[in-house]
Amino acid sequence: MTIKLFAILFMTIDHIGVYFAPALPANVTIILRLLGRIAFPLFAYSTAISFRRTRNFFRYALRLFAAAWISQLVIAYAKSLVQQRPVPNVLFTLTLGVVFITAYELFTRGNYDKLVRMQPLEEGADNPQAQPWQFRFNEGFAMVPWLAKLLGVLFMALALFCASYFETDYGIYGVLNVFAFHLALKQTEEEQYGHSLMLLGNLNLIFIVISDLAMVNFRFLTPVFRISPRQGFSVLAVPLIYALQRASNRPDQKPGPVAKWFFYFYYPLHILLLAWLAHNLLY
Repeated sequence: MTIKLFAILFMTIDHIGVYFAPALPANVTIILRLLGRIAFPLFAYSTAISFRRTRNFFRYALRLFAAAWISQLVIAYAKSLVQQRPVPNVLFTLTLGVVFITAYELFTRGNYDKLVRMQPLEEGADNPQAQPWQFRFNEGFAMVPWLAKLLGVLFMALALFCASYFETDYGIYGVLNVFAFHLALKQTEEEQYGHSLMLLGNLNLIFIVISDLAMVNFRFLTPVFRISPRQGFSVLAVPLIYALQRASNRPDQKPGPVAKWFFYFYYPLHILLLAWLAHNLLY
């Protein structure tokens, strides 16, 4: 929960820079927006952690998706107060991140705990280990491995396509942020910091370089790889994450119900409050 509170703090700082930019000195706005780059990786990490904790990925993804739609209604109104165009909010991106890592797990090994379990095609055989294996979904239907792997690839591609086509906040970059932390969390505790730093750093580098190239020579790639060079500051989230983990007595503690739902309410309401204040004070 501590990590998510820091994420909320940096997100709020970033949004102050967004909504009050006309009233703030340019240097102050830049500092606020740079600090705000730390927020999304913290949310991406929290999403990857929550995925590992949850017993039902369907319920988790549905909760994110429902919160995204409700938030979108509030945010769309808030944006109208300050004459800004609303885009599908960050909860849609996090939902697609959950879909992507679930599909990846289905492709690689079946995600036994949350999605499927493995069992012989011929149940009751004398030697089950010698039989071909199938994925049996927890919801009650079975699927042979090649089809499960095909669906895994298709849903990974679908998650990236939706992030790009609907132009969700942070887009494909945001989905891959969640995936990067998911991969890092598969490592040993000693290796997680290095893997997180490497994966997030490389992800930023690739998107920033391709974004610059796209603006000059490959404009058709701009909607996919559009990212500001200041996003490179997001790597600062990695040492913060692991510093907070080391400082916590129970770093992997599951949040209680209040902490669990706090962000879903705070996210749209703080945007509404900032937009309302900006509308009444600046416009």
